[in-house]
Amino acid sequence: MANPTWFLLVQSIQASVAIVGGAVAAYFGIRSARDSVLTRREEQKWKKANLARQMMKEMESDPDTQLVYDAIDYDQITIDISGNKTTINNKFLDEAISGKKFPLSEEEIEIRAKFDKLFVQLERFEHAIKRELIEFEDIKHYFHYYVRQMSHNKYVREYLSAFHFSLALDFLNRFS
Repeated sequence: MANPTWFLLVQSIQASVAIVGGAVAAYFGIRSARDSVLTRREEQKWKKANLARQMMKEMESDPDTQLVYDAIDYDQITIDISGNKTTINNKFLDEAISGKKFPLSEEEIEIRAKFDKLFVQLERFEHAIKRELIEFEDIKHYFHYYVRQMSHNKYVREYLSAFHFSLALDFLNRFS
């Protein structure tokens, strides 16, 4: 007949091994799950950065964007609009986007259309940020100078409000 003490000892060892084995399995399971979550977060971060980069490239490749940036950046520039050389200065821009001057000249209409195009692009960025498709941190360095220039112009803010560019206005406010 088997010794009951020996039997209890073997049962205790088996239970201890099972507990330790379960704890080790749980540890490695939790560790694997954590590593999987961290990897997924890193992949998401890169996907967001790539989408932001793609949106930036699309915007940079648009010649109208560069023209608007030049108009914002310089006190006066001369550009070709519909075959006419047009001088654009702060007064011209203010009249074109103030929303208070009617009728607009052909050149003012053209400039306003280019600004509208930029504002739509800014709205796309703001929408993507709000939907957490991109991170603001990935794009703010690119926009910082030009957006601050625009956000200091009362006519730009009035125009955005009057023509319901609410997401573009939200985007500008990120830099205030």
